[in-house]
Amino acid sequence: MQGKSWIAMAAALSLSACTGRSLSGLYVANGVDTTHQQPSVVEALRITQAGPNDVTGTIESVTIGNDGRPQSSAFNITGKVDGDRLTLTVEAGPFQSLWGNLSGTTTGSAISLSWLANGRLTSETFMRSTDAEYANALSAINFAAGQKQALLLAQAKAKQVNDNIAMLSSDISAFNSRASQLSNKVCERWLALRDSMHTKKLSFYGESCSIQITTI
Repeated sequence: MQGKSWIAMAAALSLSACTGRSLSGLYVANGVDTTHQQPSVVEALRITQAGPNDVTGTIESVTIGNDGRPQSSAFNITGKVDGDRLTLTVEAGPFQSLWGNLSGTTTGSAISLSWLANGRLTSETFMRSTDAEYANALSAINFAAGQKQALLLAQAKAKQVNDNIAMLSSDISAFNSRASQLSNKVCERWLALRDSMHTKKLSFYGESCSIQITTI
């Protein structure tokens, strides 16, 4: 009986150790727009370790698009664990070419992954997180997206005002040019009339033409 007791205890300790090293859980990575010091991307790695070496899960990604709107995506992954080494494969789909195969290392609180994205080596560290912390990260990026949309709207309005000013300036310049041309034509007609009067020996007051045009 005593021997069986020791065997049961050893099995329990072994199971506990394996459970403690399980990768199962939620890991979150945050990216920051260094120009505006605001969140630009939030990615979540959800992992379930089904056995000693097998893992499955999903990668969720939320980014801020060029138009300021949040863009989300999610895809499935499968992988293998060997000690503190981890390899993941993105299942067939539109994101396979972007993410492909990922490899990295694991610790008790983080997973660091590297992969080739469009020919460039990219690395990212996912920290073990709670659902509440992930929700806060999503709230932060949605707030940043709203601010970017407001900024883009303000920039669009400012551009419209500047375009209107430029158009008005062009119209005024064209008006002044036409007014100057009209002035020259009036003077030419006036001088022609004066010369005609002189030819007919008629008296004519004024020997010059000057029309003042006030430009705007």
